[in-house]
Amino acid sequence: MARRPHRFSLFAQPLDRAAFVAYFLGAVVPLAALAWVVRRWAWPALQGSEGAWSVLGVLVSIAVLSLVSFLALRRTAKLALARLDRENQRLQALLRAARALSASTSDQEILRQAVATAATVSGAHAAFHLVRQGEEAWQWGEATSAGERPARESLRTTVQEAAEQALESLAPAIRGGAGGDGGGGGLAVAIPCAAADGRPGALAVWHDEARPFDPGAVPVLSTLAAFATVALRKAEHHATERNFYAHATNLLVSALDAHLAHQTDHSRRVAQVSNQIGRRLGLSEARLERLHFAALLHDIGMLRVDRRKVADLEAVREHPALGAQMLEPIRVWEDLAPLVRHHHEWFDGSGYPHGLAGSRIPLESRIIAVAETWDALTAEQSYQRPVGEAEALERIEAASGVQFDPEVVRAFRAVRAEQGAP
Repeated sequence: MARRPHRFSLFAQPLDRAAFVAYFLGAVVPLAALAWVVRRWAWPALQGSEGAWSVLGVLVSIAVLSLVSFLALRRTAKLALARLDRENQRLQALLRAARALSASTSDQEILRQAVATAATVSGAHAAFHLVRQGEEAWQWGEATSAGERPARESLRTTVQEAAEQALESLAPAIRGGAGGDGGGGGLAVAIPCAAADGRPGALAVWHDEARPFDPGAVPVLSTLAAFATVALRKAEHHATERNFYAHATNLLVSALDAHLAHQTDHSRRVAQVSNQIGRRLGLSEARLERLHFAALLHDIGMLRVDRRKVADLEAVREHPALGAQMLEPIRVWEDLAPLVRHHHEWFDGSGYPHGLAGSRIPLESRIIAVAETWDALTAEQSYQRPVGEAEALERIEAASGVQFDPEVVRAFRAVRAEQGAP
């Protein structure tokens, strides 16, 4: 196979070709013309005299100088292209990291991505995230595959000194270097980057003697540390929001259980069965989470129904719409509102509150409909006398295509078979 020319070889880049054309037209052609003129008109008169050799020396000197100038220009262009290529690779790595950091909600994943990118963009032997522990101690957190810490104690000290200096100055810090504090040429660069819980920390890279450090990597590392800090704060906010979300949901479910004493834990059982069906249908983790909370809150509208009217069919039929109205104004629950609103729609369009049919009913609502009916038929604490599981399954399958989505019913049947049910 023919060897592919290196992208920095002669003529591999447009700049190379342009430089050669300029050299050829600006130096080679005029020099050749001058040599022809001298050969044609001056050489016969100068031949045999000292002036002939002087003219020849001038022509040779001009040729050599122009060639050296061209080679120097090309080397400069080559170095510039290599530097631009290196910066472009760093920028691409930084953009990929920015997307990954923005999408992540796990502080460990964020730090893992940050240290891996730091090692890539700086060409370092290893990268680390350190967190301040007390006055002088440091906790070594996420690290690249090169190891949790540098091998030599002198280099561990260099990394920690760089981190200390970065925190004091709130700016990038470099420690060590050939013959310096790093011992044998080790060099550490640290950028302030707090931990997810707000403790002071630093993103650090370590270069051994074999990997010289490029100062051009410092601005890229600073930008990466800023991205990581923002992502960590976002993850902490997301965790706080999820914590509130889960606890507030549990509070509402407990209030609903107290309101409907005859259906204690009904919502939690429906959520459990809904999750099983959803996983069988291959829903993503995000949709499974939404299904779980929608199932927990599917009857929340019953809190707006007078307890004295829970046996009144007309009053009870209002609870899906009432539940959706309760959830819609609250941002963390607003996407659950349609799922709650339509969990009593029938597959053939004869349900309520809007008479939707088939795929117009949200899939999560169709799943909740089967799970709720199963619990209503089999739970001891129900508004009706429970029946055996075999009979309950027969009733659900008999309503397939009428009340329930056939695909959801098949998935539920498969779930029951996996659990050893007849």
